Amino acid sequence: MGFNELTGKYRRLRTELEEAYAAPAWNRPKIDRIADEIVATEMALASVLPHEDEEQLRLEM
Repeated sequence: MGFNELTGKYRRLRTELEEAYAAPAWNRPKIDRIADEIVATEMALASVLPHEDEEQLRLEM
């Protein structure tokens, strides 16, 4: 996956996580799955992102 695809996936997962936490009853397995996917996506982003662009990425997210 490229940078743009990973960034889109990260944003989608963050939205899903916010929705899961906003639900009246938390679905823990779903929240755990989303959190695990976010970590994996962040690691993938770190591997494709040159270090000098990391601060810009934090500002965009």
